[in-house]
Amino acid sequence: MYNIVVDKGGPTIQSGDFVSADVVIKTDADSVLQSTYETGKRIETPIPKPQGKGDIISGLLKLSEGDSAIIKINLDSMYKKQPKPPGIKGKYIVYNIKIQKVIAKGTLSEQVFEGRVTDYLKSESDVLKKQEPALIKKYIADKKLTVTTTADSLNYVITTPGVGPTPAVGDTAVVNYTGRFVSNGKVF
Repeated sequence: MYNIVVDKGGPTIQSGDFVSADVVIKTDADSVLQSTYETGKRIETPIPKPQGKGDIISGLLKLSEGDSAIIKINLDSMYKKQPKPPGIKGKYIVYNIKIQKVIAKGTLSEQVFEGRVTDYLKSESDVLKKQEPALIKKYIADKKLTVTTTADSLNYVITTPGVGPTPAVGDTAVVNYTGRFVSNGKVF
């Protein structure tokens, strides 16, 4: 089942096209399984051919750049050849999808197509790199952290000082740490 929420009316995605999309995957009971908005990392992939009638790819092939949709897939259909992953309850998996970019494969040679994809990914990476220092600074200020910053811009806080020798290059060390997304502070 699908519902196109925003339809920009452009050419629809074809198998072989490259797509960058923001996606929230949840159960029909609204338990979020994955969210690119939380991780800050879009799904970026070439689109394969559909594997079966009504799969997620079939839904994506109805969309174009700028479109957003809600696609519901019956779990029994999704996992008829393999067991359902543990912890997934409900009857449906619900995908909220926003197509950010489509690079059409069309008749482009593989080299030209891959070049366009590489250029796009580099430009996206450059944008994120430029935003990162301000996001980190805001996170540190919001959390009122007193950080130590290394020469290569790593910010860290030692919450419990250790005892014993300081590791040197080439040593093996066991480290306990907590990683958080700067966008929302959630632990990863």
